[in-house]
Amino acid sequence: MSAKIISVLNHKGGSAKTETVFNLAAALRLAGHRVLMVDLDSQSNLTESCGLFIEEGEYDITHSIVRNLPLQALSFDNLPDLLPSSIDLATAHGHFSNNIVGYFRLRDILSTIREQYDYIVIDNSPSLDFLAINSLNAADEVIIPVECKPKGLRGISAVINLIDSIQSTTNEKLRLSHILLTRKDNTALSKQTEEFLREQYGKLVAKSGIPSNVSVPEASAAGISVMEYAPQSKGAEAYEAFAKEVDKVGLGV
Repeated sequence: MSAKIISVLNHKGGSAKTETVFNLAAALRLAGHRVLMVDLDSQSNLTESCGLFIEEGEYDITHSIVRNLPLQALSFDNLPDLLPSSIDLATAHGHFSNNIVGYFRLRDILSTIREQYDYIVIDNSPSLDFLAINSLNAADEVIIPVECKPKGLRGISAVINLIDSIQSTTNEKLRLSHILLTRKDNTALSKQTEEFLREQYGKLVAKSGIPSNVSVPEASAAGISVMEYAPQSKGAEAYEAFAKEVDKVGLGV
């Protein structure tokens, strides 16, 4: 069975996209799945979370998107596999000009290794650009992480509009599977934001929200998942619970 491809996307920065990709992928791996992370952001935050800094001339996903070189996924002892990125990824669009083939490059290259994994989870930059369209053309599902604050609401409608556009034109199987509340706390503003989102989007909002928990960024800084760093923390419990929700969808439960 080929991998379920999940794009984690939000037009707004600060929504915990990279933390979500990193810990969701790790939790799915801990559940026994074969998981690949894809860093599709030229800022390379996901790559750096894995303790890597790509030097000039070293492989990153740009080589496969632009030059059609075979994918070179990196393996770790305690993390899912990774397709790393570098600043060179920012130049990818320029190599294709107005050639529509460029908007399907990620789909095409991932098809060469899709059978090797159960889940492929893509981290995106906070923009709806050439790379985001590539991500959505490759994906089966989209997760929108939303910081549980009023300012976190900005950008959701733009992402949903793009998903609808891609679904109706170039990737009919694409669907929004979850809106994930991140950095939740006990303030009135956080509670009001959650209430609004659940009223607005219903069952699309994941049952498991991710609390504001210091263990999550500390784990990322240490290059390990929060489940390994602080297994009893609220952050670890939340990402494990969300992974179970994602896995149920993946299994069609």
